Amino acid sequence: MERLNADIIFMVCCYLDLGSLSSLAAALPHWSSVIFGTLKTRVWAIKMRILPQFTTVEYCSMLRSKCSTSRDGAEEESPRMNLVLCDWEGLQASIWKHVPFDMLKIAIFDVTQFGASELPQKLNKALRKITTSQLSLKFETRTEARKVLQTISFNPGSTIYLHELSFQAAKEPMLQQCSLENIRDLWFSGDVLSSDLSLLLGSRIPSLCVNCDCLRQSKAIYFKLPVKRPEKSYHIYQVYKGAKLSVFQGK
Repeated sequence: MERLNADIIFMVCCYLDLGSLSSLAAALPHWSSVIFGTLKTRVWAIKMRILPQFTTVEYCSMLRSKCSTSRDGAEEESPRMNLVLCDWEGLQASIWKHVPFDMLKIAIFDVTQFGASELPQKLNKALRKITTSQLSLKFETRTEARKVLQTISFNPGSTIYLHELSFQAAKEPMLQQCSLENIRDLWFSGDVLSSDLSLLLGSRIPSLCVNCDCLRQSKAIYFKLPVKRPEKSYHIYQVYKGAKLSVFQGK
């Protein structure tokens, strides 16, 4: 009878969305392993929007059989694009704490932070459970953006896209105390401080692109210094004050 109940619950759960599964598992914790069993068959994308008035969390997913992976285990670009074209569904704030983010194979984590909005306290624990292969982080407040970077984990061969929405000059570095060990590609568009540039150029990230529309004089001087790394090459364009800076780092 116990086996029969488990089979029935699993079949029913195949037709439930993530919010319903999380609510059901919260009500029947002794069946949580069966209820969440269907999550392992899918690849997920999580979208978070942090606004001054409220925060929204949405998700979409597709069967893992439709996703191909590269040799290092990361999802290839084409399946990721197919994933974000799926229908997005919202997660109510009341069930955030019940969602098993640590059980989801998250291919894409997309975060946008607006104005002076702060990450809700109830989402801090959720971020600690998230491991992703791609982070897209758009932000206006660096303090809140760093919380995301410093809290989530990355699969080997991951990609990070950082896009600063604020046009004000940065007063603090962005990447200090952030783990970049598993990153294969990093794109940074914003006011990049010299300390961040030094950190990136000294890292083992094989592919690096930095864009700064308002290049400071200190950065221009910094890049006039020769870069001697035999195992990597750097291509630096238009390095002077007021120009757009593009840096590519690769083997």
